[in-house]
Amino acid sequence: MTHTERPVLALLLSTETMTYGDPTLRLQARVVRLENGEHVRNILDGERRDGVDGNALSDLCVTGLADAADTGSFAWHVEYRDVFAVQLPRARAMAATLTRVQRRTDKLTERYGHPTTFSAYVLRAADALGITRFVWRVADKPSGIAYDDSDFRIVDAGAAAYWLDDAERTFRAKRAPDAARATF
Repeated sequence: MTHTERPVLALLLSTETMTYGDPTLRLQARVVRLENGEHVRNILDGERRDGVDGNALSDLCVTGLADAADTGSFAWHVEYRDVFAVQLPRARAMAATLTRVQRRTDKLTERYGHPTTFSAYVLRAADALGITRFVWRVADKPSGIAYDDSDFRIVDAGAAAYWLDDAERTFRAKRAPDAARATF
């Protein structure tokens, strides 16, 4: 990569079913770097290369929750998750990034109205961050859990929205009998 090229950033899409209490689906889109356009890499805090400020982008995620009820997802946030340590320079970069994303998504809301799905919210956050690529883990290789030990699909915004919407539909479909029993 030459110094004039922007690094390729992407949102790594994932889900996690949380089973304490009522089953809940956590939807997440984490900012990652695509090296050579295909290798998924974390952005490290303190890293500053190729125009990427690791203090601002490391651990930055778009998150939401869904339950078995067919009422849509909720608790949508752009936030930092699983942060190990924060010192003042990183705290300033994090606050500036969250403020910038909020300001830009507010402008998109003024223009288009409130997003009605989590996938639409993710796409607006991606737009605010200047991200146009999305990835999800397709399969893990038997050798381990590192990014290089997995196969990923790299997609555009339309495919990412479909994947997120489908993850919610699949979660609810698997729990439909549980939700029906809970209402009686």
